[in-house]
Amino acid sequence: MESNYHITRAQLFFVIVQTQIGIGILSLPHDLHKVAKGDSWISIIIAGLGVQLSIFILYFICKRFPDLNFYEFTPKIVGKWIGGFINSIYVIYFIFIIGLITVLWTSILKEWVYYQTPKWMFYLIVAFILLYFASQTLRVIARFDMFVSVFLVVLIALIVYSFGDIDFRYLFPIGQSGVKDIISGANQALVAMLGFDVLLFVFPLVKAESRQILKTMTYANIFVTSYYLFVILVALVTFAPEELNKIPEPVLYMLKALALTVIERVDLLFLSIWIVSVATSITSYGYLASKGLSYFFRKPHNRMISFVAVSVFIIAFIPQNPSHIDLYSQIMSYISYLYVMIIPFTLLIIAIIKKKLGESSK
Repeated sequence: MESNYHITRAQLFFVIVQTQIGIGILSLPHDLHKVAKGDSWISIIIAGLGVQLSIFILYFICKRFPDLNFYEFTPKIVGKWIGGFINSIYVIYFIFIIGLITVLWTSILKEWVYYQTPKWMFYLIVAFILLYFASQTLRVIARFDMFVSVFLVVLIALIVYSFGDIDFRYLFPIGQSGVKDIISGANQALVAMLGFDVLLFVFPLVKAESRQILKTMTYANIFVTSYYLFVILVALVTFAPEELNKIPEPVLYMLKALALTVIERVDLLFLSIWIVSVATSITSYGYLASKGLSYFFRKPHNRMISFVAVSVFIIAFIPQNPSHIDLYSQIMSYISYLYVMIIPFTLLIIAIIKKKLGESSK
């Protein structure tokens, strides 16, 4: 454990927020509307409740091993070999998550700004982000996340400033999509809000009591849910349902119509700031993946980050058309439940059973 590199509760808050808010903020209104229509905002609230339930699960298992992170306490619960296998698939999962973020990030930038720039240039930029930022200690990463979080306020300010003709009738009738579609929308929203699982790996490095950590995670979840809820509501009342179904990045289209005195393309300014949010998500997952590799090879994580960068660079070349990217995204969305809910919950149950069996045998 990095005993000399603890972080504060405030830093934990911003690490979680910056990991969760990333690539999904641009396309989520469109993706949710295709499923839940005008009830997309309900899906966001349900997703937020689902995230909170997951946070409780992660908290209770971390509380049982307050001085260990996930890579360290997993073998103690299920044994060395099974624990090692679980740790290895988490490393692979984090690498593929970064790969997905890279592919989606590249697609949006090529479509909106850099039409002629080859994809491999963007992949190299992601590799540089990993090599430079993710190789740092958690405290350095947390401080950077705190510093750039002011951009989240700027993004909201730009969206508010772009308000034009809005129609709240687009939100009615409430419940028009039905329970099934609202739940399906919540599923998509939950995937966009991933990042809270960072708690499993940073819990022992937070300088706070366990209950205070839980409160901080709850505040972070409320903030992220409210942030996405605001973006969804703005898109719903700004665009007609037929328009929202056809516009993949409604926030950018809304900003594109806005022109300031000294800035002609506000959407490009928004993209420039959004890139920073994506970079923080890449950094967090890169740090987690390299830490996992450091436990396997008994080397500092900053020496293992190059393997993560090369792996992501190669993976990003696999999906080469929109259909492949959609398939990649769908696969990762379903797999995510295994990593953020099913495996932690299973480990928690096993830990509880083993403790009771140990107590009963005394």
